[in-house]
Amino acid sequence: MQLLLGSTAFAAALVAVPAFAQQPPTARSEQAQTPQSEKSVVVDTTVADTPAAKVETTTEVITPVSDRPALDAEHPIAQEVQAVVDGKKNYTAPTS
Repeated sequence: MQLLLGSTAFAAALVAVPAFAQQPPTARSEQAQTPQSEKSVVVDTTVADTPAAKVETTTEVITPVSDRPALDAEHPIAQEVQAVVDGKKNYTAPTS
């Protein structure tokens, strides 16, 4: 009987305190927040006539356009990373 009374009191307390209820997630537009990258598109269309039909083949080559600098062939590391590496102290590991 005490368990039933305690459970009822606990349920009534939860109903009376809606501040602990979790708010539903708000809908956000992910597409509006992500920047669109530029692309270079090359379209090549070839036409082949056959006795039964005219066949058109379209090929699109999409190349992303990047504003990042090209990597040096001798030292293939990004300039930002190289700047961090150059700013650190060099140390030697102890030998046994």
